Amino acid sequence: PNVVPVYDFSVLEDGAPCFTMKRVRGRSLKEALQALAKKDADATAEYTRFRLLQIFIGICQAMEYAHSKGVVHRDLKPDNIMLGDFGEVLVMDWGIAKILGQAEEAFDAVTPSLITNTVGTIEGSIVGTPGYMAPEQARGEHERIDPRTDVWALGAILYEMLCGAFPFQDAGATLAVLVATATREVPSVRGMAPDRDIPKDLDEICARALAQQPHDRFDAVKPLRASIEAVLAGTKEAARRAEEAEQQRCDGEESLWYMRMLREELTDLSAQLESLPPLSGQEAVDAKRERWACEDRVEAIRKELRRAFTFAERKLARAVELVPTQAKPRALLADMHWGRYREALQTLDVHTAEGHLKAVTRFCPDDPRLRRPTLTLHTTPPGAEVTLHRMVERDRLLIDAAPRALGKTPLTDVTLPTGRSVLSIQVPHRPPVRLPIYAWQGDTLAFTVRVPSRLELGDDFVFVPGGAYIRGGDPEALLGQRATVIDVPAFAIQRLPVTCAAYFEFLNSLPPDQARTHAPREGGRLYVDPDADGQFPAPIIDRDGDAWAADWPIFSVSFDDARAYAAWASTRDKAIYRLPTEDEWEKAARGTDGRIFPWGDHFDPTFCRMRYSLPGDLMPKPVGAFPTDRSPYGVRDMAGNVREWTDGWIEKGLRTVRGGAFNHYAFTCRAASRFGYSPTRTLSGVGFRLVRVLL
Repeated sequence: PNVVPVYDFSVLEDGAPCFTMKRVRGRSLKEALQALAKKDADATAEYTRFRLLQIFIGICQAMEYAHSKGVVHRDLKPDNIMLGDFGEVLVMDWGIAKILGQAEEAFDAVTPSLITNTVGTIEGSIVGTPGYMAPEQARGEHERIDPRTDVWALGAILYEMLCGAFPFQDAGATLAVLVATATREVPSVRGMAPDRDIPKDLDEICARALAQQPHDRFDAVKPLRASIEAVLAGTKEAARRAEEAEQQRCDGEESLWYMRMLREELTDLSAQLESLPPLSGQEAVDAKRERWACEDRVEAIRKELRRAFTFAERKLARAVELVPTQAKPRALLADMHWGRYREALQTLDVHTAEGHLKAVTRFCPDDPRLRRPTLTLHTTPPGAEVTLHRMVERDRLLIDAAPRALGKTPLTDVTLPTGRSVLSIQVPHRPPVRLPIYAWQGDTLAFTVRVPSRLELGDDFVFVPGGAYIRGGDPEALLGQRATVIDVPAFAIQRLPVTCAAYFEFLNSLPPDQARTHAPREGGRLYVDPDADGQFPAPIIDRDGDAWAADWPIFSVSFDDARAYAAWASTRDKAIYRLPTEDEWEKAARGTDGRIFPWGDHFDPTFCRMRYSLPGDLMPKPVGAFPTDRSPYGVRDMAGNVREWTDGWIEKGLRTVRGGAFNHYAFTCRAASRFGYSPTRTLSGVGFRLVRVLL
């Protein structure tokens, strides 16, 4: 195999020997390697690493056969390898081959040509070609010549195939190459050509074949060939995997394109839905059909988006599985999960967000978007001292911990911890402001906070800085809303609900008939009657014999009563008061981190005044009696004691009531729960608090 066949051998009439052999057409391996070195396009396309290794196996097959017949070539080099036009690999020039077991012929002394730069076959006391002859050949140790000598030469050919230079080529003159071969270890092929991405296993095969001592080399050509065949099998499998990975990537990208088209349609449909007139629900089917069609298509698109996402993720993940080093599918997967991660954060779906964030980290651990969150904060006036507190859960309550001074405003690109925190903003001679934040990797938070003076704010009000919060999103809340990011301008809200003492002051300022109109009542009957002077003192005894304490929250008053009180208080204080909107009330209760209750995410009846907080009669407690019923801004009693009117409509004709009460159950304590009542109705356990308009 891989040796040029000889068809006939004879002796001419004059006694000269002659033979007839197959004519070989093609180029030498040396010519092919030289073309590769010149970056010839045709050669580069034809002689890939895979093809060169196939050629190398052909050379090995020839040498295995020769060694089995006791023949050592001794002059293996690219010049003596012929490559046919149809894939043939032929080992040529057996002129100085040695037949093992026969006495070595006498050679002449080394000729002066050894000291030139011409590297060719030497026939003297040293036999072979410098750079391709084994160390024992270079030292003229003919008695040590055996098949392992050809193994070294094969290693030298493999070395040149991989890095473009034969061993010690950089030594210079022929004699220097011989000396280096005889005395030095061959440099690593990977070290010789670090830019060629030579696999480690090929480097190790080369190193073993080119070992200085014969006993450290492959003991025959067969294990050398087997090692290369194993690499080739892996290379072929790698090529197959790369091809399949490319197809998987293309399929995944096509699905991503499809998702972009669906999102564009979803955006258009959402705009169309917003443009349609609102429905009361009582219209005929014909009037609803267009909206229903839009809603059905929106739902269908959302389902299709989920399906397309799963399909694209599966395809791209398979591409990564097939070729883990491929950057493109990894980047696409990271982009997909980053988008879903940000979407989940918009609704504070923490579990989903964490899952997508882990996926981004898995596919692109060095993704710059994974940086820690940063804060930029400006205040009016500037120069506010800012302290960051981590919010940690202790005994099921979120509390401030680990304070860290951030410096004075303005602050720019300050690194934040991930998770829940609260900023304490302190301007000299002004009430401190609390700014709760929920920071995630990749967030760039920016706030501009106007810190009001005590005169602007008043003693009983808490300032809530403007910005976004998550409305709704609690599946267990009564009449809860879909999670939506809502931007709410800054406002000031009463720290505590309006008390009996404050409300009775309002009643006592009115004419008796008007006072009775706004007095606490139920079913048209007054809960408390005025005294003989027509006044409502505090405490006051109600119709059941219970004493209404001055520091109880007022209740059993209507929305209209609460609004009348706000108008009266505005005149009294020369300020502007009103009832909070639903979003103001919910933001004041929950902050910006989407917590379920003002104090955190867990419920316990002792945390607020509700039905099961205390034994005995179901009665209110003084405002602020439960210090754990406290929001991130410091607003009190938003989960218990009394529910509160807000300036919102839960539906036509029904004003919204928020919060829990002393006589209600746990589900009413959830900050996203909502109730609706006629604005003229009074209920036991429903009171109110005010918002102060900041000018």
